[in-house]
Amino acid sequence: MAFHRKLVATGAMGGLTDERRLSTELGASVLERFQVLNTNTACALLPSIPAAQRLITSLTVKGTGHFVSPYIQLFVPSTATRDKNNGREEDDADCRWATFYAMLYHSDLTHEAMSVWRETGDGITSRHAEFALEWFQFLESRCINDSFCARPDLIQDEALGKDLPSLPPAATTAKEVDAIKALLAKSAASDIPGQTPVFPRDVFLYPKGLCGIYAVARCLVPDGLAAESQVVIYGWPYAETVKCVERSGWGRVILYGKGTEADLDDLEKKLVAGERIQVLFCELPSNPQLTSPDLDRIRRLADNYGFVVACGETLGTFVNVDILLPCLPLTASLSVFSATASCSRAVRVSICGDFMNGRG
Repeated sequence: MAFHRKLVATGAMGGLTDERRLSTELGASVLERFQVLNTNTACALLPSIPAAQRLITSLTVKGTGHFVSPYIQLFVPSTATRDKNNGREEDDADCRWATFYAMLYHSDLTHEAMSVWRETGDGITSRHAEFALEWFQFLESRCINDSFCARPDLIQDEALGKDLPSLPPAATTAKEVDAIKALLAKSAASDIPGQTPVFPRDVFLYPKGLCGIYAVARCLVPDGLAAESQVVIYGWPYAETVKCVERSGWGRVILYGKGTEADLDDLEKKLVAGERIQVLFCELPSNPQLTSPDLDRIRRLADNYGFVVACGETLGTFVNVDILLPCLPLTASLSVFSATASCSRAVRVSICGDFMNGRG
C-alpha cells in the first residue's frame, strides 16, 4: 500500500524517515530540474490535481500579486502495456505512484503554504516523496506553462542494473484495499439489533490523519449555501482540527472549546431561537483532555434540528465503542495499516455511509 525501501534515521521521528526532510529534498530536485536558482522561489509538492488547485487558490485568494505557478505534473512517461486478450491498457503501478504535482511560488507566501500543508494534510507523504525521489531522473514534466515542461534526465531503458524501487501491480493493491475496507466495515458494525450494517463502500481510506477530516468537512458543506453555513466544533479537539475545518469552505465555525453541559445549553438555546447549524464535530474522547461528550443529548438535538454529528474517535475507536447510532460520519487513525509495522504515519479512515459516496 505504501512504500518504504530505505529508512533514514532522524531523531525527531524516532529513527524513521522525516516527511519534511524528504519533501524538501524532492522540492530541491524540482527546482534544479527547472534551473530555478534564486532564493525567492519555493516549491510545494502535492499528491493530486485537486490538492494542487486548493493550494493555488489559498495562495492567490488575497491578491498579493506574488508569483504562483500553475501546477506541474511530474510522471514517468507511459509504459502502459496492452492486454492482447481484451485490448485493455494496464498502467504500470510504479509509474502511477511515481507521479506527483509541484507548484512554485514566491517565498513570501511560504507561511501560508506551510499552514495549508499542516492544517489540511494535502501535502505529499514521506512514503510518496521517497518513492518519487528514487524515480526522479526518469520523470517527465508537463504544465500549461511550457517553461515547466521537461523531458526526463534518463529513459527507463537506461535503468537496467539500477536498484529502483517497485510496487505490486495495481490489481494486487486494490485487493488489499478492499480487504482492509471489509475488515473495518465488519469491526465498525453496531451490536444493536436492527441497525443498518456498514458496507466496505462506506469506508474511505486516506494517507494521512488530517486528510480524512478535511475530506469529510469539505463534503458536508451544503451546496450553494456555503456563505450561510455554520458548523460547530464541540469540545477541545486535536489542535489542527479547528484550522482544518475553517479551511473547508464553511461560512462560520463555532467553537465550544470546553465541551461542557453549559456549552450544550447555549447551543440548544440558539437552536430553539431559530439559529441553524449543519454539522457538529466532536471527539470521543477528546485529544488530549480525554473528556467524552454527552452523545445522547447531542443526538437528540441533531434529530430535532437536523444536523450531522461527525465524530473523531481515534482514541476510543469503533472497535471498542459502539458509536454508529449517535454519530455518522466517523474518522479514526489506523497506524497498523500504514506501510510497515515500524512506520509512524497513520492512515485515516472515514466511515461515512451515503455522505461521501459519489462525492469523493
